[in-house]
Amino acid sequence: MLLASDEAGRGRPDFFEGGDGLARDLDAGQTVVIPGAGHLAPLEHPAVFCPLRPLARPSLPT
Repeated sequence: MLLASDEAGRGRPDFFEGGDGLARDLDAGQTVVIPGAGHLAPLEHPAVFCPLRPLARPSLPT
């Protein structure tokens, strides 16, 4: 899962297309946009972020 903020894409129409491409290239699944979030989405919007955690793939072992 790739998280993005609608604020980061403001005025940059290709921002979300690039995010979709990045998620696809990384095999990260879907792109999720958290409205109004910045770099600290889990702290800024925990009610939106926390329910997304079970949808994320677990990290690969190193």
